[in-house]
Amino acid sequence: MAQGLIKKIKPSNQNAKKGKKVLKPKSTTALKTLKMQQKLSAQINNNLEKVMAQRAGACGKLNIIKVDKKADDSKKGKKGKK
Repeated sequence: MAQGLIKKIKPSNQNAKKGKKVLKPKSTTALKTLKMQQKLSAQINNNLEKVMAQRAGACGKLNIIKVDKKADDSKKGKKGKK
C-alpha cells in the first residue's frame, strides 16, 4: 500500500494562448517571404468569403437581419383589429 498523500497535478500551460505558434525569422529575406505569405493567405480567405456569400445569396433572400420593432408592431396591430 502506498504511503503518503497523492500529489495533485497542476496544469502547466495556464496562460498559454491557443492557436498556431510561430517564431519570427531573423533574416530579412525570411521576413519578406513570411509577410508575403500572410498577405496572400488573407487575400485568399477574403476571396473565399465573398464567393461563399455570393453563392448563399443566389439561393434566395437570407433573413439574418434583425426585425424592426415598428414594422413588427404594425403587423400585430392589424391582426388585433380584425
